[in-house]
Amino acid sequence: MTRLKKPITGLASVLVTAAIIAVGIHLLSPAEPPDPMVVAARGAAEGALTALYYDVFPPPDYRGGPLASPAAAVIRARVVADIERYFSPSLQARYEPMILGAVDTIGSGEWEAAGGFSSLDWKGISVTDDHATLGLRASGWVLRRGGADGVAPDATTRLDSTWDWSFTLVRIDGLWRVDTLDATCVRGCP
Repeated sequence: MTRLKKPITGLASVLVTAAIIAVGIHLLSPAEPPDPMVVAARGAAEGALTALYYDVFPPPDYRGGPLASPAAAVIRARVVADIERYFSPSLQARYEPMILGAVDTIGSGEWEAAGGFSSLDWKGISVTDDHATLGLRASGWVLRRGGADGVAPDATTRLDSTWDWSFTLVRIDGLWRVDTLDATCVRGCP
């Protein structure tokens, strides 16, 4: 029995060493550069979600009540620029008034003070000429402040959610823009 253990132990040692070498070669070999078309389409999808959910944050020093006109003007300019950059004309017409309307409500109740993406897990992408489809599981968070009446800035709630998104994009003037988007709640959605 002792004779059999030595050859098996030796073989196992050789296999482990070979596996370590293979992993090391894989890790040290240069990765294939990402496809610029894929990177650009993903950037447009991420930019669209940022415009929808995170562009309306008031400045960090905002403590509730009426939003100062200069601060509102900065938010509006950011919203308009991002909506026009990341959405097709039909979605611009749909979302720009909606998001600008949300700016008008800042100061009348609770507000989102900060937030962002916790993770972005990209799913398959298909690109054909000037059209693309892709999927994304996005986990994000926001800090909601103001309490029920919007005047208690220390009343803070963190909201976390995860959504599965599907996008179709169209390339206009050389830039990818979201043409349709759809989401399904995975967890923590309002």
